[in-house]
Amino acid sequence: MTQINKSTLMEPFPRKIAEVSELLSRLCQAEKDIETNRRDTVLRKQYEQQALVLRHQLLKQANYSLVYNYMEATKIADKNAFRAVWQQNLPPVIHQEWLTQFNCLPNMDLLPTGSFFIHFTFTLQKPYLSRDDNDFYIVDNPIVRDKVFRWPMVRPSAWKGCLRHALWQLGPQKEDKQIQRLFGSVKDNEDDGKRGCLNFYPTFFGESGLEVINPHERKTRVGKSPILMESAPIGSDGTFTLLYVPFNCIGQDEAEIHQQVTEDLAMTVKGLSAMMTTYGFGAKTSSGFGTTTDKVKNGMVNVKLTDFEFPTKDQMQVQEPNNDFRNYLDDKGYAKDSFQGIGAGGLLSNNEYGKNGAQAGGGTLSEFKRFRQWYQNHGAKWQNHLAAETTESDYPTHKFESLSELVTECEAIESDHKAGKEENV
Repeated sequence: MTQINKSTLMEPFPRKIAEVSELLSRLCQAEKDIETNRRDTVLRKQYEQQALVLRHQLLKQANYSLVYNYMEATKIADKNAFRAVWQQNLPPVIHQEWLTQFNCLPNMDLLPTGSFFIHFTFTLQKPYLSRDDNDFYIVDNPIVRDKVFRWPMVRPSAWKGCLRHALWQLGPQKEDKQIQRLFGSVKDNEDDGKRGCLNFYPTFFGESGLEVINPHERKTRVGKSPILMESAPIGSDGTFTLLYVPFNCIGQDEAEIHQQVTEDLAMTVKGLSAMMTTYGFGAKTSSGFGTTTDKVKNGMVNVKLTDFEFPTKDQMQVQEPNNDFRNYLDDKGYAKDSFQGIGAGGLLSNNEYGKNGAQAGGGTLSEFKRFRQWYQNHGAKWQNHLAAETTESDYPTHKFESLSELVTECEAIESDHKAGKEENV
């Protein structure tokens, strides 16, 4: 069996490699045995199973990126086979309601008059791609991740750049005064440089996946070499939060503040809708990546203006859960982890509930079926209702269910404001 000199490993590589040197040596020998017994089906399968078990053990005991790059440098084992096992065992999904704890809503009472925030949860219609600055990774194109928890994320600076690009596509360019007011201006000889009014929060995703891009030869139309790109896959949820602070309006007349806020809100939501559903965010947006559905969850807007009102509309009243259903819900209106599964609406299936429902504190299967139906039809509205109640602000929170709906409402507000201003002239 091939042996590894541990004293040599301690110098160029972290101690973790030395700790798994025995596993690496055994994997190396197993792969050699596979080649040696290529024609013996029984023995080959035994060694292939042994190699598979060893790769799983390496994934559990060591940093997979470190092991992969070590395999690539030393050729001690098949790096591609190791990466294939990693692909099949990507990190587990983190529930979005838990991630939202890291997206705290601002306290409007502490902000200047005219401030507003926009908050909603979107669903990816196409995978989100980005490029992390980590060169020491198991794939060449890793997704941007949080430094502490290693969750896939969209940085605030990325949101800012993508929203500005979307607005440029709609018409207003960087020389536009309103664009400069929203995003800030670059310092040059004529301008001292000013900070923009928009402030972006990071967005985290609860899961990661892999996309394969295979460039084709122009003549043969055959793929040359597949490229793996880490992504947030289709269907992933992310929470977007934006805060607008009109610090340039401090001390101005409220009518002037109202005019600026109305105009800036309309432009911002128009750009948001275009960025999310049309132009995309992240990498390779020209190929259609990084777009979302128009429909959102937990959508809310809060504007710190006493006379600011959104157009009224007929809305379905929230149907509260009955007392039996509340046993399955947490304080924020989401299904408890013990009742989440592969069934409809992300809840336990009938078989899953039959095995674990009673132990988790649930009632009869018939009761759970009724709860599951209610959760699919009214769960999102109930969550919205609870979120609005807990928002720390004396200013009313306007709820919306789609980006296009929000654009229409804000354009109507801007139009009414302009019409009223012309009448007063």
